[in-house]
Amino acid sequence: MEQKRLREFSRLLDALCQLQMELADVLQLKLDAMRRADLPAMQRVGEREVALVRSIEQRNGLRLQLMDAMANDWQLPEGAGRTMTMSQLTARLSGGARDGLVCVVDRLRDAVALVARTNATVSVVAREVVGHLRWVFASVRPADEQPTGYAGDGAVVTVPTAGIFEMMG
Repeated sequence: MEQKRLREFSRLLDALCQLQMELADVLQLKLDAMRRADLPAMQRVGEREVALVRSIEQRNGLRLQLMDAMANDWQLPEGAGRTMTMSQLTARLSGGARDGLVCVVDRLRDAVALVARTNATVSVVAREVVGHLRWVFASVRPADEQPTGYAGDGAVVTVPTAGIFEMMG
């Protein structure tokens, strides 16, 4: 039973690694679309990103269930599998089983790190774009408008004094 669970666990980690690599590619596409200001592409990429994150979350739930089952096989306390690190798990294995699992875990760690780096870059670019847009909108505000308060995000809010007239009767 232990060997069967380990094979399933290894395949699951490999699938998680593939999903993480796909997510890194999607985040790179998102970054490229942001640089081109291609809104339709950003929307398509965003939808794909959401779908991948959902798949990763589902697979992670299966990972936790398998870890619980393995902990149960090893007669560990209830819930110990969910808190077990990969180092703790591989320490319980021997020989080829451990080496194979360590290899898959290393690939998954690298893939998750790539996603984290790419996502950090996307976040910086998005923050800079929003900051630039705030600056642009603030610079076109009429000079005679005085600040009247703050919005929920801390931005200064003014009450417009200039009216907009209707051109279409």
